[in-house]
Amino acid sequence: LTPFEVISILSSKRRDVPWVFTNVTKLFLSLVLIAISAAGFMVSAVQHFQGEKVHLVAFWTPAVQTVTFMLAAVILMWDRVRGIHTSGGLFMFWLVLSLAGVAQLRTELRQVWNGGEPSVTFILYMIYYPTVVLMLILNIFADPPPRVSDRPKTENPCPAETASFASLCLFGWFDTLIWRGFRKPLTWADLWNLRYHDTSAYVVAKFEKRWNKILKQSTRFSKTENHTKLSGLPDSERNRPKKPISILGTILRTYWTTLLSAALLKILSDVCALLNPHLLYLIITFVENKGYVWKGVMYAVGMFLAAEIHTITLQHYSNMMYTLGINWRTALMSAIYKKALRISSSSRKTVSVGEIVNLMAVDAQRCVETAPFLHAGWTLLVTIIVCMYFLWRILGVATLAGIAILIILIPINVVTTKRIRTLQLRQLKHKDERVKFISEVLSGIKILKMYAWEQSFRTSILKIRDKELSLLKTAAMLSASTSFCTLCSSILVSLASFTVFVLIDERNVLTPEIAFVAMAFFNIMRLPLSYFPTTVEFTIQFFVATKRISKFMNADELDFTSISHDMSKKESLVIENGTFSWGSNKDDKPILRNITLNVQPGQLVAVVGPIGAGKSSLLSASLGEMIKNSGLVNTKGMIAYVPQQAWIQNASVKENILFGKSLNERRYYQTLKNCALTPDLKMLAGGDATEIGEKGINLSGGQKQR
Repeated sequence: LTPFEVISILSSKRRDVPWVFTNVTKLFLSLVLIAISAAGFMVSAVQHFQGEKVHLVAFWTPAVQTVTFMLAAVILMWDRVRGIHTSGGLFMFWLVLSLAGVAQLRTELRQVWNGGEPSVTFILYMIYYPTVVLMLILNIFADPPPRVSDRPKTENPCPAETASFASLCLFGWFDTLIWRGFRKPLTWADLWNLRYHDTSAYVVAKFEKRWNKILKQSTRFSKTENHTKLSGLPDSERNRPKKPISILGTILRTYWTTLLSAALLKILSDVCALLNPHLLYLIITFVENKGYVWKGVMYAVGMFLAAEIHTITLQHYSNMMYTLGINWRTALMSAIYKKALRISSSSRKTVSVGEIVNLMAVDAQRCVETAPFLHAGWTLLVTIIVCMYFLWRILGVATLAGIAILIILIPINVVTTKRIRTLQLRQLKHKDERVKFISEVLSGIKILKMYAWEQSFRTSILKIRDKELSLLKTAAMLSASTSFCTLCSSILVSLASFTVFVLIDERNVLTPEIAFVAMAFFNIMRLPLSYFPTTVEFTIQFFVATKRISKFMNADELDFTSISHDMSKKESLVIENGTFSWGSNKDDKPILRNITLNVQPGQLVAVVGPIGAGKSSLLSASLGEMIKNSGLVNTKGMIAYVPQQAWIQNASVKENILFGKSLNERRYYQTLKNCALTPDLKMLAGGDATEIGEKGINLSGGQKQR
């Protein structure tokens, strides 16, 4: 564990955990253990020099213990200096040491109990073992947070940030929220802030750093051509596509450490699950043969620990992968949104707004749904193969009978599940229709009351509701049949396998160790076989989603270098001999040719011309939204652009004007005056606090523009 501790310490960006009772006591007890181990070594040395027979282990054990406790003390001090408030390595060290010392404690106590004289070794161990247990208890609790931290402070921080290793393992830090929810309904104020590593600022920055690094490695243009154009692109290379970048590869390279940790947890969980049948076999054999009691206790404790470790690691795997999926969705949604702002006009022709929304809402959501199944795809296969191997050793050919039952049940469950999903989609359509109908009824309730149409509309709504209930009833019956098949599968599989096992050979006897161990393996194999089709389906959807996102992320972007920003020029806007087109292909003809324009600071310029003359294109060229084929464009300072169709948010008038910025009252009221909005606000019932509907539907066209 030392290498992992050293890596964790060196990678920490926090400093200075304050001295408190717990870490002072831990340091003191570490020194006590060093002294006890050194004393044990001295006792063995004295006995050796006095001519007593002393085994080498009596020298090596205290010597190794002394060095180990010194290392533990150094790590304890190093953790405090580097700002680590809890150490998983030290907790596991003291836990293993406490468990391993139980056997020697029993031996020492039995020797004295049977009339032996308490030796110096006994006295030292009676001091040593309680000290080790006390160290374990102290390591259950975390030290205070460090004084210096790279993480921003929050009003309601998540307890996981300051929880101990034991609390993190058992999710003890979550208990306070459970008890709070048990006592009263939870509100938004009861929830903690996100952990720093789960915030969108951290997640997006981490993904963009990796994406930009891969983007730089991707060669877009040949290095052997001469760049003759002002834009810096040679004619022969202008249309050469860049090397496509895989969004899936970027995700894997960004989060490979988390994926590796999750894989190790899943492997450990599956190994512990597969250990249980073997331990069960050993317990049954022990009961039949009546061996030493300590063996039975060891098998029972081993079975308990295997089950506990399996549960803990599986829950941590699920938590880690679901969190990772949410982080993926956050990073991808941010990347897609930023890409949509940078995409070129030619690429925008091939991608609609609806497709971009689907990429963010549907394809990015696939990451959350698929993340828990990523490692399940290969671990399920390994688990099935291992179970079949052990079952073949136990039952032989009879194993195939049980597997055949499982294979028959899987397609039935898959077909039923798909049918349920289809019914749910139909039910949701009817639900949308009913909700829409009810909304229309409520909006026109005065007219309905006036003409006494309540009963007819009530009948229409109930007809739609009856369709919903019919679909819900069918889906519930199919769901019940699926649950019945799942519950009966273990019984049917065991019955088929054991029947074939007994019938194929008269010498085959169904003993308890064969029956119970085989049933345990069948139960382990049942879940992987049930989840395997779902895993394959989700994995395929995930690959399709990442492929769609990759295609969009590799689309051409606006060339931001086509416009210079020379602040030394006098003009606010300069265009010299500019030729512009909407596309970068040779087939795209220039829209504007040989444009020359100089706009002085404070000058009012009006561009007048018939429809299709290029007035809007000229503005787009000034903003860099068109492809510059030749010429020079320079802007000085910032540009405020008011499009022909105003973008109104579903918020108050005041929030639309501020547009996310803090309120500056003088500037705010000056803006209202300059835009002639003061008379309009007087006509609105709530003034500038009036809520504007979706897309500004309760404002006139002139009001939207102003």
